[in-house]
Amino acid sequence: MNQPLSVKEKILYGLDVKSQVGVEIGALANPLVSKEDGDVRYIDRATTDEIKEWYKKSDVVSQDKIVDVDYVWGACSLSEVTGVEEGFDYCVAAHVIEHVPDLISWLKEIAAILKDGGIASFSVPDKRYTFDYLRPETIPADLLDAYYRKLRKPSVRHIFDHFSSFAELDIVDAWSPEFDGSLVKPANDSRVAYQACRDAVHKDKYIDSHCWVFIEESFVELLTVLSKLDLLDFKISHFFRVEKYTFEFVVQLEKIPSKLSSEKKHDLFLESVELIKRERSRPHRILIEFAASREGVAQIYYDTGKGFNEFESVCISYDKINEKVTLEFELPPVPLKHLRFDPARNPVDFMISSVDVSLFGEDTYTIDLKLLRPLNGIKYSKIKNGCYCVKSKKDSQDPAIEIFLQEEIIHRS
Repeated sequence: MNQPLSVKEKILYGLDVKSQVGVEIGALANPLVSKEDGDVRYIDRATTDEIKEWYKKSDVVSQDKIVDVDYVWGACSLSEVTGVEEGFDYCVAAHVIEHVPDLISWLKEIAAILKDGGIASFSVPDKRYTFDYLRPETIPADLLDAYYRKLRKPSVRHIFDHFSSFAELDIVDAWSPEFDGSLVKPANDSRVAYQACRDAVHKDKYIDSHCWVFIEESFVELLTVLSKLDLLDFKISHFFRVEKYTFEFVVQLEKIPSKLSSEKKHDLFLESVELIKRERSRPHRILIEFAASREGVAQIYYDTGKGFNEFESVCISYDKINEKVTLEFELPPVPLKHLRFDPARNPVDFMISSVDVSLFGEDTYTIDLKLLRPLNGIKYSKIKNGCYCVKSKKDSQDPAIEIFLQEEIIHRS
């Protein structure tokens, strides 16, 4: 049975960290890539000793697990700090991008140290499922303002918005169809937010904040604008959407060769966006290897959350008797919760040797035969010699079985 990819697996998807040389930003005490895994350099905004001092009273961060920072990225550019230009294969960061005061410069500096074709891979919180729920989404003007001010610390605006709009949100509730966002209220008094601003200005403190706020769609739209303005040197290579009861999406960006014109780079970016959209618009396919005691018409019903109905079903006829055939059902690219399989419209004995689900014409999952259960008009069913064998009742009309889907299929569809 296929297991869901973890956030770490998504960030590292397609990377060969054993043979490649990369950097990780903001690893703290939980690196995505350890020194034992491969040649990786750790980057942060402060030295190891400074970070340990910040977290010495923390119950969340273990002091002895904080990584040794190789490069401190502060006032100087990343190329200046590392002494490297176009030398690294990858850059990874988990929940860092939203904290960066100047996102445009941050991405440009990462691009500068990556080889052409190098990967920058990030996990990004979606505001709909986090304490940023009440905050407006970041718009291009926000990013441009920070870029031309060359911010190296969160601004007063960043800090005040972060603390004044901070909301306590239960992620399970946020995913519920009955969730009422109008009931979400700020958790902090605005005076707390204002004091944090004062500390930043008068005490020259670095007040860590979520400087930027995204949902999946707005993030891609922001990158599209930056690409059009020739302020982005990447295209999107992979995009992992937010899975149910989680709060983050993962984006992998591939560096476009810097020698290309701005028009060509933007064309490549737009092509990458269209590719992602097409992947989400390709049909699902259900492949059932099957043999029946009579010819007939098989029908698959797909439950999108509203139960089974004739409008959400697909039929295929077959004329082989007691001979294996592969039935290939093409379904629209909709969320799948549950499947029902009717092998014929009359009594029939049948066996199923395999069931495969292909999502968006890409990822294919094999269903464990133990997840097939009798539903209507079935006399008995059992797994024998690696096949799910079924005998229907003599008077049954539309004998049917249920096909339960593993969580990964439900979430990824």
